[in-house]
Amino acid sequence: MKYKQKIDSLIVSCLIGALPVSMFSIGHTSAIFYTLLVICLTICFSRVGGFSATKQDWFRYRWLAMGLFSMAFFVMIAMVLEQRFLGSAVERALRIGLGIFIVLGACFSLRPQWLRQAIWGIGLATIVSSAIVWWLVWPHLSRPQTPEFNAVSFGNLTLLVSILTVFSLGWKLTRFKKTETLIKILMFVFGLSGFILTQTRSGWLAVPLFILIAVLLFKDKYKPVKLVSCFVLATTFMAAAFFSHPILVDRTKGGIDEFKECIANPISDANVCVRLQLWRASWEMFKQDPWLGNGGGDRFEGELILLADKKVVSKSVAEQGFGEPHNDMLYMMASYGILGLIGLVLIYLTPGYIFARRLIGAYSLEVRIAAAMGLVVCIGFLVFGFTELMFRGMRTMSFYAVTTAWLLALSDQAFTARNDIALTS
Repeated sequence: MKYKQKIDSLIVSCLIGALPVSMFSIGHTSAIFYTLLVICLTICFSRVGGFSATKQDWFRYRWLAMGLFSMAFFVMIAMVLEQRFLGSAVERALRIGLGIFIVLGACFSLRPQWLRQAIWGIGLATIVSSAIVWWLVWPHLSRPQTPEFNAVSFGNLTLLVSILTVFSLGWKLTRFKKTETLIKILMFVFGLSGFILTQTRSGWLAVPLFILIAVLLFKDKYKPVKLVSCFVLATTFMAAAFFSHPILVDRTKGGIDEFKECIANPISDANVCVRLQLWRASWEMFKQDPWLGNGGGDRFEGELILLADKKVVSKSVAEQGFGEPHNDMLYMMASYGILGLIGLVLIYLTPGYIFARRLIGAYSLEVRIAAAMGLVVCIGFLVFGFTELMFRGMRTMSFYAVTTAWLLALSDQAFTARNDIALTS
């Protein structure tokens, strides 16, 4: 069984690490996701103690299950009452619940130290995403037309994997600690440069929260005064990095000017005004049916045409065929009403609460690092979702589900205490 455990740990770790790389580059994220789920499902049935052992571990996360499966439940209720079925919407919702619990159940029978090695895949994703950005912007440093995602989503995800990489500095994964630390720092710096070059403004909103999570991670090591000083210093450094980029500063000034233009002319076709029009349109759709929404799918685009006649949006916005408002919460409200919004919020909050409790708890450093990384994922997607549809497609749903499950397992003190084995064993 130990031999099988080693093989299973290696395969699962490699697939978890491969998923973010494919998300940025070659695609086929769904193929990797479902391959991982099939393998993890077989592990859940073949682990020591059989499926009953898996059920015992799952039972400790029953409240999490209720929160994660609520999105699929509420979306299907809305579809039944609206007599409109969208298979893709159901699949996206189920990827979160089923994906997290199948991967989580398998991870509980694997070796934590081997599972931590998946961070190298996330680090590689940092290099790949930033290399793509550098390739696209060099030598003029203009805003890139990124593959797979638009520049905002691509930049946000690049920032996220960069933060996860630098948070893993506290994990000792090899015998070469100094070399390992240097590689992770270089990955982070390179990833941060790629994020900056995407000229994404909204992603910076999450940076102070990421810094705060890092401060909480070291709350037992330093006195409160030093922690506050570190927070202020780190935030100041990131602000300096932002304002030292002339194009970012110009884009920010341009955004302020466009916002002022929106006040004078609410249906102006300036970039910021278009975003605000889509948000306003989503709110109008939500008010038409606050409980169930309009049913999602292509109805958002159709509603825009009707709202153009009411001067809620401009005719050019209606004719461009926007199928979403660049905001996860407003999209769920417009498509599935309050029920959909509750389901989405629970996807952030239920795992986020567990990660936050473990981060500030009296646990080992390895466990608290995993909790901090998990909280980064939850908060990152929440904040990014205010200005972009982060759950637009299957790629990001898969990444969120798998990464959350992986970090839930590694932040579980009971699991790591009973199964953690030295790398040399």
